[in-house]
This record gives sequence, structure tokens and C-alpha cells, in this order.
Amino acid sequence: MRTQIRATDPHPARIRPALDLAPVWRVTRLPHQPWHKNSLSILIAGLIPISALVMFDRLDLATYTLSGSLVAVFTHAVPYRRRAGLHLRLVAAWTAGVAVSLTVAAATTSVVVHIVAAALLAAIVKVACEASAVGPPGPILPIFVYAGILFAPQEWDQVLGHLGLAVAGALIGWLVVMAPGAFRRFGPQRRAVATALFAAADHAGATNGRTRDALISALAAAWRCVTDSGVIDARGRSTLAALEDHLRIAELVLVDPGAVSAEQLRSAASAIKGSNRSVPPPATELPPAGGRRAASDRPEEPRTFAARHPVLAAFRPGSPATPYFLRLLVACLAAAGLSHLLGVGRPYWAIVTVAAIIQPNLSLTWHRAPARAIGAVLGVLTFFALAPLAHRDPLYAVALVLLLNAAVEFVLPRNYLLGQGLVTPMALLITEFAQIQPPTELVVERLLDTLLGVTVGLLAAFAIRNPHLHHRVTTQTAALQAAAAHAEAVAADPDPAPDRMAQARRRIYDAYASLLTAAQQAAGEWWSHRHDEEAAAVAGERAHQALLALRKTASP
Repeated sequence: MRTQIRATDPHPARIRPALDLAPVWRVTRLPHQPWHKNSLSILIAGLIPISALVMFDRLDLATYTLSGSLVAVFTHAVPYRRRAGLHLRLVAAWTAGVAVSLTVAAATTSVVVHIVAAALLAAIVKVACEASAVGPPGPILPIFVYAGILFAPQEWDQVLGHLGLAVAGALIGWLVVMAPGAFRRFGPQRRAVATALFAAADHAGATNGRTRDALISALAAAWRCVTDSGVIDARGRSTLAALEDHLRIAELVLVDPGAVSAEQLRSAASAIKGSNRSVPPPATELPPAGGRRAASDRPEEPRTFAARHPVLAAFRPGSPATPYFLRLLVACLAAAGLSHLLGVGRPYWAIVTVAAIIQPNLSLTWHRAPARAIGAVLGVLTFFALAPLAHRDPLYAVALVLLLNAAVEFVLPRNYLLGQGLVTPMALLITEFAQIQPPTELVVERLLDTLLGVTVGLLAAFAIRNPHLHHRVTTQTAALQAAAAHAEAVAADPDPAPDRMAQARRRIYDAYASLLTAAQQAAGEWWSHRHDEEAAAVAGERAHQALLALRKTASP
């Protein structure tokens, strides 16, 4: 197997910077991304509480309801049974952050205290979101909400009322996110399986390392989604069994790309994503391997503390997330402090900018910085164009915010620069719900904060290194070697149980996908020592051979 986890230099010492800015301008094709679900959820979750505020003529409180309803953009890829609890925990964490922000804002008018609190919240939220399974759009939304509330005037007698509005908005968001489950119980599972089939079609049509890696990652995500469906009835079991059959076809394509045509795979994927209530069975004859859903077919329960409690583990002393936390905290404090010294009264935008550009490695941070700066300029120009309309009536401002928020869900994942051109005017309009400000003053402060945030964020990313990225690749390489060894042992069994073979395959998918992610992040950390890329390549080769052995064992 030709793996993409491979060294190009036989004796590399450190990773050299790649200063190419081409990714900043590139528009990513995401043909199978269900962006409309996020957009509709934001619109509905925002409109319900705002309609009530309109009835009471209190649109000045829209900031607080919107701060809660933004949770409706999360967890759309999670099965509904697990989503209910995960999203409620997100609502609780979101509410806690809002409560802290309101309390600090009411307790003191000191800008320095507000800066310290906002920087701490930003660093905590960023690390927690990276460690959790909450998924896109990640930590920027809560950071924007918390920082905005922290720097807004607040009185003690308003805290409970404003917190109640935020909680109400968040609970409405939870209901909106859960509502589709009443009509399409297995929507997330169907989308995950369809994505795996599309990836299999790409691999069948053009077999190479890139398509194989994409297929392995898609299989890992799809199996996690399908096996995370909870206790279900007989009809649900038949639906999941059909989805598993399609995944077994995708698994066959991984080891034998010519087994199924790309056209058949794309047709099956489209049918699964379609509006029909039942999942059509695969048109291709299934291989004799079993792998039906069974109690022994589920992944083993994680035993380590980090696997069971990834968010808590991220904050332990010496955690791999420690350098990341320090980067964020130092940069947020420095950028906001400089902004305050230069006369910006509420430098929360500098903190949001730092949190937005600092990524897990230097390469991603480097590409995010110019996109944020240029996007902010485009967003300011957009705000100037929309401000006259928004100032005519608060309802116009609310409508513009909701429409921009919905559009962001389509644009931002495809191109961050263009997405910032929509995020910036939306954020500026939200700040004006409580009090309209002179557009020129507002724009100048935001541009200054953006410049400071981008500059300081880049400097902090260069100054505070993250050696743990290298160690994580070594750990994931060992995990893939162990998964391959386990699969070889299963394949060597004269009569292995189908569920054991299925579990062995999925263990390889999970380990391989984790190694790909770790290697990609480590490769972007400039001037750090390279990980053993040859060892990673050998592990990938062994994993592929183990998958072939499992398939041969299953064949008659």
C-alpha cells in the first residue's frame, strides 16, 4: 500500500516553513455537506425568541436570546439518541460561560479584569472544544458570545433576566436540533454512510493514497455513527442492518477497488441520502463476511482516563494541550491589552481574532491570519453598505443578522476569507442591538483589533512551540501497529467469528484515521523535529495487509 504518511527526505531533522498562501484563496468543494441543516436551525432557533421580543417591544434584548440560540448550529452529525444528551451538556456548558460573563461584567467595570476573564474563557473554550466531540463550527461562536457579553454594560438586577433569556434561547435551540429526529430517525447515520459510499466511489474511480485515506476516515466516522445509535426497535434494527450492508460494500472497495463500479456506489449513496423512508439494500452481492451489529461487535470501552474524559484530560498539568492553551492565553491577553492601551474601550474583538487564527499548528495559523485580516476588511465594507438599512428599523437589523448567519454556514467551510466577509458585518450588527454606535468609530476599532489580534496571534504561535504533536504521531503509530497485530491474529484463527473480524477492521479504521489527523497536524508545526514518518508508513502498510488478510479469511 502506498501511504501518504511518508517522508520525502531520508534524513529530515526539522520541518521547514512553507509560506505559500495559495490555500487562503482556494475555495474547497464540499458537495455532500448538509449546510442547509445548520442554516435552517439557526434561522428557526433565532426567530422564535425574537418574535416574542417583538411582541413585547424589547428587541434591545435580542443579543441575549441570540447568544443562546446559536447552540442550534452544533451536533448535526451526531445520532439523535446520543445527540439529546450531548447537546444538553453543551447547553449547560454554554449557560455556565454566559453566567460567568454576566457576573464579571456586573461585578466590575475594570477593563483589565474583563480582558483577563475573556482571555481565560477563550483559552478554556478553545481547548475544550478541540478535545470534545462537539464538532464544527467549533469554539469561535461561544468565545464571541462570552467576550461580547463581558464587555457590555451590566447591572446586578439585570443578570438573572439576561441569563434567563440566554437559557431560553439555548433550550429552544436544543428543541430545534432534536426536532428532525421525529421525522427522520436515522438521518445522521444515513448521511455518514452516504459519505463513505461517495468516498468509496472516488477510490474506485481513481485509486491512490489520497482517496484511500479519505475512504478510511469516512469508514471510521460512519461506523462510529451507526454503532452509536443506542437501543432501537425492530424496524430500526432493519434500517441499521441495511446501512451496515452498504458499509461492508465500501469496505470491500477499500481492499479491492475494482469490486464495485463508481457509478453503482454513487447511485447507492444518493438513494440513501434521498427522501425515501426505507434504506434500499445494496445492489452488489455482499461478500460472505458477517459483521452484523451485536453486543460483541461494539468497540471496547476506553480504559484510560484521557479516552473516557478527553476534555478533563486536556487540562491536566503536562497535557499535550498545554502549549496550545498557553498560546491562546498569552496572545489574547497581549492583543487585548495593547488594544486597550491604544484607546479601544471594549477590545473583545482582539480576543476573538486571536482565538480565530490560532490553530493546532503553525501552518494552519499562518494561513488563517491573512484570511482573517482581508476578510475583516471585506466585512467592514459590507457593514457600511448594510448599516443604513439596519438603522432604519431594529427588525431589519435582526433579519440581516439571521440571514447572514445562515449564509455563513454555506460560505465559511468552503473559504474562510469569504466567510469572514459575512461574519464581520453580522457581529457588528449584533453589537448594535443594545445601542447604535457611530459606524466609523465602530469600524476603526474593529480593524485595529483585527490587526493586533492577527499580529500578536502569529507571534505567540511562533514563540510557544508544541512538541506534543510529534509525540502524538508516535503514539498513534503504535496504536495502528497494535490494531494491525490484533487483526492479523483474528485472520489467523481457523474459524473467526464474523463480529470479531468486523471489530478488528473498525479498530484499524479508527487508528488509521487518528494517525492521519495526527500526522497532518505535526507536519504543519514548523521547525519542530519530524516524527518517524517511515514508521508511520510501515504501520499503514501493515494495516492494509491485515485488512487483506481479513478479507481472504472471510472468502470461501
